[in-house]
Amino acid sequence: MPRRKSNLGRLTRQTRTKRCAMLNKTEEEKAAAKERKKQRAGERLAKETPEHRAARLEEARLRARHMRILAAKRLRARQNEERRKLEEAERRQQEAVNEYKLRLRAQRSRPPLRWVVKEEDNGNALVLSENEWRLLPRHPSSSGKKK
Repeated sequence: MPRRKSNLGRLTRQTRTKRCAMLNKTEEEKAAAKERKKQRAGERLAKETPEHRAARLEEARLRARHMRILAAKRLRARQNEERRKLEEAERRQQEAVNEYKLRLRAQRSRPPLRWVVKEEDNGNALVLSENEWRLLPRHPSSSGKKK
C-alpha cells in the first residue's frame, strides 16, 4: 500500500483554524500563553536529571557541528562549481586564441593569391582570385572547344 503523503507545507483546515485563532487573540492572551509556555519549559528542565541534561546538550552540540559541516560542504561545492565554470571559460577563450593563431599562421604560409581578370562580352570586367576562377563553370566560348 502506498505511503500517505505528508501534509508539511500544505495549508490544511487545521492550520487555517490555528492561524485564525492566533490572529484573533488579544495582547493579554498572547502574553499569558507565552508565560504558560515558559513555565512548562521550566518545569520540564527542573525534572531533568544531570545525565539527561548532559545528553541533551551533547546532542545539541553534535547537531550544531553537523550543521556547520554541511554549510562548509555546501560552500565548498559552490566554490568548486564557480571555479570549474571559470576554468571552462578560460579554456574556451584559450582555444579561440589558439585557433586564431593557427589561422594566421596558415595564411602566412600560403602562397600569395594571384588575381584573374575576366572580361565579359558586354565590356564589364570581373576580378577573381585564382581559386574563385577555377570554381566558375566554363563558358562554352572560353573553353577552347570548337563548335
